[in-house]
Amino acid sequence: MKFSKDKTTILAGLTLCHTFNDFYNWVLPPLLPAVIKTFGLSHFQVGLLSFTSIFVQAVLQPTVGYFADLHRKRKAVLMIGFVLYAIGIAFLGLAPAYWVFFLLCLVIGIGASTYHPQSANFLSKYFRGNQGKAQGIHGIGGSLGFVLAPLTVGFLVDHFGWRKSSFLLVLPGIFIIPLIWKLLEEPEARGNRGFTRNLPSALILLSVVYGLDSMVHSGFTTFLPTFYVEKGATLSHAGILTSCMFIAGLVAQPIGGMLFDKFGGRFVFLMSFGFLTIFTFAFLNAQGILAIIFSICVGFFTLSLFPVGMAFAAELTKGEKIGTTVGLVFGSAQIFSSFSPMLVGRLADRVGLGNAFFALTAVALLGVILSLFLPARRKACTVGSPLSETYNPLVATRVQSPTISQDKPWTTDNGPMNY
Repeated sequence: MKFSKDKTTILAGLTLCHTFNDFYNWVLPPLLPAVIKTFGLSHFQVGLLSFTSIFVQAVLQPTVGYFADLHRKRKAVLMIGFVLYAIGIAFLGLAPAYWVFFLLCLVIGIGASTYHPQSANFLSKYFRGNQGKAQGIHGIGGSLGFVLAPLTVGFLVDHFGWRKSSFLLVLPGIFIIPLIWKLLEEPEARGNRGFTRNLPSALILLSVVYGLDSMVHSGFTTFLPTFYVEKGATLSHAGILTSCMFIAGLVAQPIGGMLFDKFGGRFVFLMSFGFLTIFTFAFLNAQGILAIIFSICVGFFTLSLFPVGMAFAAELTKGEKIGTTVGLVFGSAQIFSSFSPMLVGRLADRVGLGNAFFALTAVALLGVILSLFLPARRKACTVGSPLSETYNPLVATRVQSPTISQDKPWTTDNGPMNY
């Protein structure tokens, strides 16, 4: 596989792309308090907007990843995604009614469906030995986008209104398109035909468990600015408080990636869901600075799993279909998460937003239980001869096999192999 630059430049460039991708993917929640006033929306209608954007990208990600793998159009798909972001966000400011705003959320969702399968493909192929660490560093960009979105949107809306702000938000991301064109070269690997061919069954459980983490994150972050505004904060202040939660992701994602490389995915999922159960519950029973601290803890443990899920998915499959696999896992997970804002919104209309957040604690607890059934890595066995690392997707664990002698195909260099 050929790249136009060295590893450091590739990783830095993709991290910058990730910053803007997740920035644009999180523009909507900070806009919602102002949009609610303009269109007179209920919490359920607000949740439906987030559901639309997330659900569309969830459904399309596996298909987009499969298409890009099969036709070797990964770089082109990345650029198209940012073009759709620009169109969708810019025209939000011109929406005359709720239904037009709703349709533009569809466009944003389509744009969001393009990024993660392709970025995971580039990272996995170029950082084979330490893809967890690479995904974690790459995840810093996503966390930075999460931090900057509420701060930037809150500031712009306070000073220019939400309609003018939507046009201003598009400008920085336009420069990402030529960056992708200049920095990346298309990977040589081409995916084989057959959407589910060579995909291990363990991906189904991983998709569900990863989806539960996304549900907690989506439900919590979508309504957190609105929660603070209902408590008396200004939109700008609510944006600052929400950004505090995402700042934790700047360190959480690389830590999660390194823990994945060292201990495997199941350990990190179990640990993170355990702490999520504790801190989501603690947030709802705290006030003032303690509530802010607990929200930061929620952000840390939800975001720590983002690179782990993608690295885990890439580890379970073959290289030529990494885009398809990551698209399937990330997309399936987002199907779960897309329902979270809508369900939290419906509960909020009935019992209040604070009480509606209790449902997310139950989701985190379910994540602990299901994480117990994720595949674990097997430790390598020393046979006395040089070992070459291989991967068995059927058992979904990383194993090591003895080097096979060329003269005796069914023996090791030190003796017969027993099966």
